Amino acid sequence: MLTIAEMLQIEKVKVAKRQPSQEDLRRIPLDRPARLFGRLSDPKQIQESLQSMAELAALVRLARQDGFHTELSPEGVERRLAALQRGDHDAVRYWVDGQLIVDLRDLGISGRLGPDKRPALAEFMADLNRGESPDVTGTIYLSSEGVGRLSRDQDRIVGAQLLKLMKEAIQDLNQFISLNSQEARAYNFRGLSYANLRQYDKAIEDYNKAIELNPNYDEAYANRGQAYTNKALYERAIQDYDKAISLNPELPGIFGLRAFAYLSLGKYQNALEDLNKAINFNPNDRIAYANRARVCTYLRMDEQAMLDMEKAVALGLDRSLLEQEIQRIKATR
Repeated sequence: MLTIAEMLQIEKVKVAKRQPSQEDLRRIPLDRPARLFGRLSDPKQIQESLQSMAELAALVRLARQDGFHTELSPEGVERRLAALQRGDHDAVRYWVDGQLIVDLRDLGISGRLGPDKRPALAEFMADLNRGESPDVTGTIYLSSEGVGRLSRDQDRIVGAQLLKLMKEAIQDLNQFISLNSQEARAYNFRGLSYANLRQYDKAIEDYNKAIELNPNYDEAYANRGQAYTNKALYERAIQDYDKAISLNPELPGIFGLRAFAYLSLGKYQNALEDLNKAINFNPNDRIAYANRARVCTYLRMDEQAMLDMEKAVALGLDRSLLEQEIQRIKATR
């Protein structure tokens, strides 16, 4: 049986033959983070399929060769994959290194399950739903059915395979809803899928239905708020965020979402208060630090803005993009 190191070498040779063309490189948004997924349909494959695990390391190599900055070494990747295969209790399944987010939390979880059962997919869908923020994932590397790259350019064009994934989710939910028309969660998840296809009006219709069926559905209010944010309807978004917070003030990410709406309306003090709460809930929220750096710059709190920018960079955001935005804000205030 081949060792992981030997499999890595084989995959390195394969990947070298798949170098992107100049046109491919033009479409790889190197100014946005890259996200790597590992998903296997059978939990046993984590221990038994060296080929599938080797593909994960190949994806890291591919991302590096595409131009994404990361300090991940082949040896480091090999050690982490080996720990997963051994079933170590403390094996790392999620890490951020430079411009690369490696998310293996869905390993061994069936691809037919929805985001409520697949944390990596749920986080990715929420990431896409944040719209045009410069720290939104730009390229997705998948180990499903071999090594693959799904790139989205600056116009947010979604790769065909990713579109297929979202459309299949909608088809599955359509069938489920036809048999369970009073299930609020199904409408909420279908709304998320529509939102990720940028069909915000359809998403809002589904969130409306979910809320009609369950008037205390905090996540549906938060998701509808994000859809309104993507339509630049910030006041309506804030109303939904207010409702979600009244129902569940510990809903993950909710204060950061409302802060972005406040920021977009120029209500910087409100945004600052929400971002302080967001960071208090999650001290590793790189997006909250980045947004607080922006808000503090608007408020001429430059020293705090620089501290927040450094923290956001340390957590994996691109320094050059954030610095450029800070300078732009300074020039307009």
